Amino acid sequence: MRTSATVFDDLQHLLSKEREIEDFLAERAGEIALDSEFQRERSFHPKLALVQLCCGGRTVLIDTLALPRSPALIGMLTDRRREKLMHAPGEDLETFAHALGALPEPLFDTQIAAALAGLGHGLGYAALVWQLLGIEVAKDQTRSDWLRRPLSSEQLRYAAEDVRHLPEIAARLRETLGRLGRLGWLEEECQRMVAAARGELPAAPPHHEFTALAFAPEIVQRRLLRILLWRENRARARDLPQRWLLSDESCVRIAYEPPSREETLLAGLGPRERLHRSEAKTLLAALSSTAEGEEPFRPIPRPLEPSARDQLRRLSAAVAALAAEHGLPPPLLAPRRWLEAHLRGETPMPLRSGWRSVLLASLIG
Repeated sequence: MRTSATVFDDLQHLLSKEREIEDFLAERAGEIALDSEFQRERSFHPKLALVQLCCGGRTVLIDTLALPRSPALIGMLTDRRREKLMHAPGEDLETFAHALGALPEPLFDTQIAAALAGLGHGLGYAALVWQLLGIEVAKDQTRSDWLRRPLSSEQLRYAAEDVRHLPEIAARLRETLGRLGRLGWLEEECQRMVAAARGELPAAPPHHEFTALAFAPEIVQRRLLRILLWRENRARARDLPQRWLLSDESCVRIAYEPPSREETLLAGLGPRERLHRSEAKTLLAALSSTAEGEEPFRPIPRPLEPSARDQLRRLSAAVAALAAEHGLPPPLLAPRRWLEAHLRGETPMPLRSGWRSVLLASLIG
């Protein structure tokens, strides 16, 4: 078993001045490994605490509390001449979009690359490092407080390890995907991920997450949508987790039995819900008016009928066989929720275009 913590002290460097970032980036061209540490347990938006970079054999950590909107860092993210190597960056993209107003492009996601290379679906960073390099990466600081200062040596070592192996991993995955003719597939997936983080792709309305209410009356579902949209806007304005403002249970209860008075609404809330009296008034007003973005209203999808469930089983089996033939994880080729949407007549775009549409042409017309 190989470990890398013993050599980390020679590589680690914490940057807290803009000039230091500029010098590091100017001295090293080409692709750059990238990660971030953030916290969001007590806020609506993730709080960016640290950015890790690895390029040209050197790893540095950027203290984004000292440099909250570094021009050099933003310039690097948007520099299309430099590919950014990241692992499962979904939440990192959201963090960068809010904290820096920029997203990393072009992107090379090693988790998706590993899946396309046939190594497994949804592999974590530590598992991928072990599988490809035989190196054990410690994960003891996963729940660490990244907003505290000073950061401990254990935190710094952990943060650096999250990028230090990405260049070698990406090189091996790039070679495999090139041999398989799938580099274009990876590029397509990464572009879609960045577009989603930018808000350019259609998303399901928030009430669709409440699948248990699929048979609820339409008026209840409409109320629930209005409540959820109101909650999201208020939580964003106060920078609080949405459920701290109004729990999911309260949202459903109010949707079924909307109170007529502010006092009644407030009296029914739990001790951890932080709704002000003035907000209760605006919430009640929102319940009686059409919320922005509500129309055209889309009810929560109901479970498939028995005949369609039979179709889904057959289609899922065919997808699994096709995925096995190409060495792909079935959830990557066609997730179950996409297949269900297809059988409802709402085929998702990824199934209608790109590399998936070519593979699935005989199954999904």
